[in-house]
Amino acid sequence: MNVKNKLLWKISNVCSLILAASIVSVWCLVEARYDPNIGQLTNKQQIDQYLQSKNIDPNKTIPTGIFIQSLMFTSSSNVNLTGYVWQRYKDDDRLIEEDDKCNIIFPEAVESGSNVDLRVAYEKQIGQTLIVGCYFEVTLRQRFNYSKYPLDHKTVWVRMWNRKFNSDRILVPDLSAYRATREEDAFGYDREIVLSGWKIKETFFNYRDFDYDTNFGMGYKIPERGKPELFFNIVIKRKFLNGFLIHVVPIIVVALLLYGALMMMTEDIGMAQKFGLNTSATISFCSGLFFILLLAQTQLRETFAGAGIVYIEYFHTLMYLAVLAVSINAYLFDCGGKSWLVRWIRYQNNILPKVLFWPVVLSMWAIVTCFVLLPEEKISQEQVFLQEAEANCLSFCSLKVTSASQKTSHNSQKHSDSEKAHDLLQA
Repeated sequence: MNVKNKLLWKISNVCSLILAASIVSVWCLVEARYDPNIGQLTNKQQIDQYLQSKNIDPNKTIPTGIFIQSLMFTSSSNVNLTGYVWQRYKDDDRLIEEDDKCNIIFPEAVESGSNVDLRVAYEKQIGQTLIVGCYFEVTLRQRFNYSKYPLDHKTVWVRMWNRKFNSDRILVPDLSAYRATREEDAFGYDREIVLSGWKIKETFFNYRDFDYDTNFGMGYKIPERGKPELFFNIVIKRKFLNGFLIHVVPIIVVALLLYGALMMMTEDIGMAQKFGLNTSATISFCSGLFFILLLAQTQLRETFAGAGIVYIEYFHTLMYLAVLAVSINAYLFDCGGKSWLVRWIRYQNNILPKVLFWPVVLSMWAIVTCFVLLPEEKISQEQVFLQEAEANCLSFCSLKVTSASQKTSHNSQKHSDSEKAHDLLQA
């Protein structure tokens, strides 16, 4: 190997190492990146402020809590949950809701063989408050974003409605029933819960407002924004190692095999016979790798049926191009000719395609990684509602403070004027 070829290999190795390190760095950055969700209800003061901003009477609320015992994804858009939900009724509230022991429904539930109707698990009277707890097993259908798989996290939410559709009672979180409800705290679930390939980051309550374009036949004017709906959210993070071993490692192995086939291309007839590779053998080998990639992507598509293109799928597409490029290279390398492309490929025993393989493949992987993983996820419509709700709460509190300040200032001015009049009369 001459000095020029050595220099080419050194440049190729350095570029490949830099690109591989950049990809791993982005993976580590995305894996560690997480910001608490906005709009969390962490204490009673925030709940009261929200209710005041919506002009809701605090006396027309039903404290509601939930405890999750199991969570399992049955498909890419269905999640099965089991656990307990409870409500605290005052005597007057219980008279209104006495027809329904379990006064909760899950509007996003879909029919499945494992669904169990809410049934009373316990009741307890504490003073003038009756606590009713119900057991549930339900499958919820939700839309999840898998574009960053396997470096993604999901928010599984439990949407709760009052069973009586036209009830004026609003469900509020029973935060006093939990040990800690601060931001980034995880509460309301069984610590021994089995989550295959997932880990819980945090849980929280919040409200979301939804626009409905109908009055459901009730005859009243359609409001611009419906009643606030209570959500219990479970934020789960996927364990990257599981997805890496299942989907990324096979792609890396295919790339190594493809590189091995490229390295065995030589003009030395003796070495070529020793390797047992010729044009037809190389193309047949590449065809086998193509079908391996195709089966892996098909399995991935079946796992995320109905979802958009996920991050790992770009690797499959890029490897299809690499397989095609190596097959074309093998054909042009053996067929000969005087075109500039053939001369470029045959230069120094196919040295240029060999030194460019990893820099080109890794650079494409790095570009896809940066464009797919680095951008923050778009704010969903629900998060926009939450931001508006927070703004309304802050505006409401600011108006209260301003009004109180103006009232205090006015009273002080009146007191000062009274003192001046009193001094004048004495004089």
